[in-house]
Amino acid sequence: MNFNNCPVCDSVDVTITKEDLRQSFFGLSNVFLTNVRRITCNECGLSALEIPKQGIVIDQIRRELCWLGRPLLGEEFAFLRSSMDYSGKSFAAAVGVTNVSISRWEKGKQSIPQATDILIRVMTLSDLGFRGNISELMLQISLSDQSDVKIDLEKLTNETDNVLSFIKPAARTVEADFDINMQPNTALIDEVSPEVANG
Repeated sequence: MNFNNCPVCDSVDVTITKEDLRQSFFGLSNVFLTNVRRITCNECGLSALEIPKQGIVIDQIRRELCWLGRPLLGEEFAFLRSSMDYSGKSFAAAVGVTNVSISRWEKGKQSIPQATDILIRVMTLSDLGFRGNISELMLQISLSDQSDVKIDLEKLTNETDNVLSFIKPAARTVEADFDINMQPNTALIDEVSPEVANG
């Protein structure tokens, strides 16, 4: 399918615009997506947002979280931990703390110790294939003024030759998940509506 056509009726009579979105993605409240393409079909009336494959977006969110120039929030810590397939208990054992501590950090009841914040970032970057000097990594993180996760979908899409999925914001949303061979499997989810970011 050509993604300049309607994903439902395959009409070429479509209008394509770009939007910036701020939405809670994967339990994270501070994710901003920019240059999100909206395809509106002038024939069947569908209005859909084009979002890259979930795995590509998750990896980009993980990278962006590692470069934040501020301490991680509990939800961000939880996202990074779970994206590496650690349970709270197994991560606690790996870093030498109790699972109660992990729970308190992730719920925002206690601050995440700086050493643990840095450790989970280094572990995540290593999991993503980063190979570099840890001292240089620490310096880059300390110099960063980035405070939110901002992902430019146009740039991400141009950098990766990936198939796109469609999300229709309204009473029903079409969301794609992917099997191990990265083939789209479409499912419908009710009551999902992204907010358009201000400015």
